[in-house]
Amino acid sequence: FFFFKQKTAYEMQRGLVGSEMCIRDRYQVLTDRFARSDKSTNPCTDLRKYCNGTFNGIAEHLDYILEMGFDAIWISPIVDNVGDGYHGYHTRDFNRINPHFGTADAVSYTHLTLPTILLVQISVVAVSLK
Repeated sequence: FFFFKQKTAYEMQRGLVGSEMCIRDRYQVLTDRFARSDKSTNPCTDLRKYCNGTFNGIAEHLDYILEMGFDAIWISPIVDNVGDGYHGYHTRDFNRINPHFGTADAVSYTHLTLPTILLVQISVVAVSLK
């Protein structure tokens, strides 16, 4: 899936979507491990469980990613997971957002706060462990 805050006139003229991702410098983000929205920096004591990274945590650090020279982020799967599937690859329900990362509104907030030049790619796994 590719999400855009808005397409620039240049993008609309060229019709860039999937092919645009081929030439982007991506910063890969494991949502649970990247940034907590409560701004806590305490270390995660059990790496087999959720460490409380959120979509809002990502949104609050977009400038950091841009300042490093990246113009796209690739985030881990956002769907609801079985048990301690903090990485996003133990899908339980493709129709629900993982509540550990935030809500559908938080995903929209992250999307709306994106600078025009930053694209988002989301990993998707087509197997359910349900």
